[in-house]
Amino acid sequence: MSYCTNVACPAQIQERLAHFVSRGGMDIRGIGEKLCTALLQAGLVKNVADLYDLTDQQLLTLERMAEKSAANIIDSINNSKDRPLSRVIFALGILHIGEEMAELLANHFGSIDKLSDASGEELLSIPTVGPKLADSVTAFFRQEQNRSLLKRLRKAGLRLEEEAVKPEELPLAGQEFVITGRLETFARQEAEAQVKTLGGSTGSRLASQLTEGQMSAIQIKYDGDISSYDTNALKAAALGGLLEEISEERVNLVNANIVAARRGLTVVEQKEAVCENYASLITVEVTTSTGVTIVAGTVMRGESHIVRVNNYWIDIVPTGAYFLFSDHLDRPGLISAVSKVTGDADINISAMHLSRLKPRGQALMILALDGPLPEEQRQQMLSIPDVYTVKVVKL
Repeated sequence: MSYCTNVACPAQIQERLAHFVSRGGMDIRGIGEKLCTALLQAGLVKNVADLYDLTDQQLLTLERMAEKSAANIIDSINNSKDRPLSRVIFALGILHIGEEMAELLANHFGSIDKLSDASGEELLSIPTVGPKLADSVTAFFRQEQNRSLLKRLRKAGLRLEEEAVKPEELPLAGQEFVITGRLETFARQEAEAQVKTLGGSTGSRLASQLTEGQMSAIQIKYDGDISSYDTNALKAAALGGLLEEISEERVNLVNANIVAARRGLTVVEQKEAVCENYASLITVEVTTSTGVTIVAGTVMRGESHIVRVNNYWIDIVPTGAYFLFSDHLDRPGLISAVSKVTGDADINISAMHLSRLKPRGQALMILALDGPLPEEQRQQMLSIPDVYTVKVVKL
């Protein structure tokens, strides 16, 4: 059986398109299998480079496409231009190249041009690269259609070179984050929990998943006891939690500031010595093209607590994996209508929290779920009168 190395081959374009936009590839959210089919059938996309020429007006010509969805898809396409070289290589769908091999090739060659010009002998000189993979890579880049595709991707603004950062230029180079010994009023357990709260598992990751649109600014505020301490590690942890949702780079305490600067994000820190209700409170405010999302967290009894989401004051311990956030009108019968959807789908609710701005006014409901909520059930909830938004996050 032969393998077609031409990414514009009509027989394989849909499969290649789905691979290109996948989370492991360019991570273009909002474009699933059905939308790939619709784009191809409408003639809006003939190869993956056509994605970067799409406009929201073109997307609105597709059946059941809403203005907000179209805008979010265009934002996601634009965000994908900043994916690292390894992701571009993997997304191209070259036979025998998985994610790890794509990263190895990106690190070795440093640019798509050097990779495309590499001979079989050069490829075989790399440990773990065998004859089949070397033949596959050289065959792919020999195709004129594929070289033309790369030119279009470069013109669209994709990163086709690896950006090398010297170790001495890293903001936290040479520092090792080991939380040990006594930290006076800021106990070791509290320090670990604060980092966890702002890291990839809770507060900042929650803020990232609740936001919509292209991120432009991040404000981190430290209130109370924590304001008197060096917060560099906490800042890096907060950025890491936010950026891991939008960047395919491996964001960590060392490179978080570099990645944020590379994406053009404005990062501001504020400190207040007084905190009215908590010993320490960390608030992350994320500004995007569609609005502002606020999440605040603290530590009590050695546990992370999320205590604020936008205008709602809450208190949840993020110990589960899936959480449903629903903005709705505070009225009788609405909670039972939402829970009926999860019950009919055999999805167990392990915990629930409600907060409202005023009686019979706007309210926020948070459900801790034992499993993911399928899109079909999410749409059923959105069809319930007075339910404004339904978002499911994974922590």
